Amino acid sequence: MLLSAPRAAVDRAVDWMGPLGVPICLVPYKMMEIAIRYSTANELAALLRDRSVSAVEMLESSLILLTELGPRYNALANLLSERAYDDARAADIRLSQRDPTTLCGIPYGVKDAFSARGAPTTWGAAAFSERVFDRDATAIRRLTKSGAVLTAKLSMSELGGLGQASRAGASLHGQARNPWNPSRYAGGSSGGSAVVVATGALPFSLGTETSGSVLGPAAYCGVTGYRPTLGTIPRGGVMTLAPSLDKVGVIARSADDCAIVREAITSRTPHQYRDELGCVRVGVVDRELAEIPHTMVRALTTGIEEFRRIFSTFVSVDVDGTFGYTDAIETLELIEGAKALKQELDRPDFDMTDSQQLESLRAATHTSTKVESLKAARVPMRAAQQMFRSLFSRVDILLSVTRPRVAPLLSSPRPKGSSPGVTEVLRTAGNLAGVPAVTLPSGLSREGLPVALQLLGPRGSDGLLLAVGAAYQRSTAYHLLRPPAE
Repeated sequence: MLLSAPRAAVDRAVDWMGPLGVPICLVPYKMMEIAIRYSTANELAALLRDRSVSAVEMLESSLILLTELGPRYNALANLLSERAYDDARAADIRLSQRDPTTLCGIPYGVKDAFSARGAPTTWGAAAFSERVFDRDATAIRRLTKSGAVLTAKLSMSELGGLGQASRAGASLHGQARNPWNPSRYAGGSSGGSAVVVATGALPFSLGTETSGSVLGPAAYCGVTGYRPTLGTIPRGGVMTLAPSLDKVGVIARSADDCAIVREAITSRTPHQYRDELGCVRVGVVDRELAEIPHTMVRALTTGIEEFRRIFSTFVSVDVDGTFGYTDAIETLELIEGAKALKQELDRPDFDMTDSQQLESLRAATHTSTKVESLKAARVPMRAAQQMFRSLFSRVDILLSVTRPRVAPLLSSPRPKGSSPGVTEVLRTAGNLAGVPAVTLPSGLSREGLPVALQLLGPRGSDGLLLAVGAAYQRSTAYHLLRPPAE
């Protein structure tokens, strides 16, 4: 059930209308909202610390934006207003009494794959629409300890897009719409998590990635996305249907914000890389841009040149796409996911939004070659791990395109299998190998849609990737671009 903004917040904004239908009391409130909307977590923390705004006021601004924009883009699963008000009031007390953490009082949201006590956790599926857990996911508990204010559960593709849906983004909440063009897809399966950051309704959100579900939506929506090294952010209380692949990730306005959220969840104090960044060796696959549509190339080329101005050592490398990484990752997702959901899939009354998706999942539970298929998929996984070990013996990080196309139309059928290019190889091989990645907005295509570059590094290089991303964003303004005015 989608809840509305708290009545007190709405009454405060619209209790008296001016001669042109403009809420007179909205003027000062709108001024506050403008100061908050599209701000980074760091900027919001500064406003809270100097008492320019309270955590409750900041929450109310986000609730109004979520109520207005969430349904427009199919981005919301649930607003957690009552809980959020309690946490915001507690944050205001912390802010007044002692030196707070950076995230104290900052509102955020999570993909509806995360359990949040007392709220439905649907995984985007009507079959689970009434399911409520009594315990928060581990990542939520740790963010709550830091004082961050959980404000919303966000829409997601049904069961994380597991199975072969006829159209991308099938969900209980509808296909996530892209704020840059609502006829376009916001990406999946963490679409809602990207939309709320792109629209400025929340400064950051949590998502999950199996084979591209954080980086893809972030790239399509023009925001920053961080996929951690496999296993470094806890998955307790989070939908885990493919244990060998699933990761908890962060979507935010900046790489700096992703680093702050990572630190709050993992308690890892970030290394200060600024003095070392000049020595970073950046690998590039020269043939990649030749595979990208011409409408994207100019913006991506400009973004790469910005990197060349910051990092002097560029090394040409190549990747091997002959090991069937795409087939391997789809096999692992399908068979591991069908095994985890077998009890539900065996029920004759179990239903899904997309009948083709349900059919493929049920078929996977009964296939007689599951063991052999899983064994076969492990071969490309080992090949991916070896490929990255070889690459990262020559370079420190790899610079690549995040997605080889701009956000597709909502009506577009899912693409059929084809010979994978460099970008697709790095998406699938990177997830098979469990290496970290960060996607960074890098301008707009000729259609006016976001394009993005990504950084990949060896396992455990998360801090370096985020520091490199932050250096890029200090020298550019692509991450400050906003969707056209609603």
